[in-house]
Order: sequence, then structure tokens, then C-alpha cells
Amino acid sequence: MHWRCLIVDDDEGVHQSMVFAMNNLVVEGGLIEWLHAYSAREARELLQRESDVALIVLDVVMEHEQ
Repeated sequence: MHWRCLIVDDDEGVHQSMVFAMNNLVVEGGLIEWLHAYSAREARELLQRESDVALIVLDVVMEHEQ
């Protein structure tokens, strides 16, 4: 089992830090599978084609509007 979690942030460092911090973490018997979006547009497109996203880690004040 995998938990599909989406990181939406325009800072690559945030993506890397989150993945590093949660590496091999087992949650309710499943590992986290990370999905990545670097803009609101990318997040919308990803969510339209991907299913079963359990969690979204969202930067609500992104530096670049896209």
C-alpha cells in the first residue's frame, strides 16, 4: 500500500526536504509516494489525471504565479 501525497511548491528545496524528512516513513502500513507540482497550473493538471491523492502539502504564497 502507498499513500499518494502531492507537494505543491515553487521551491525545489521544499520538495527535497519533505521527501528526505519522510523517507521510508510507514503510515498506517503504507509508504508515501510523492507527486510533485511546481505551480498551481501543474497541480491542477496533475490532479486531473491522477487519482487517490491522500494529502496535498500546499504552499499558499508562492513566489511565482503560473
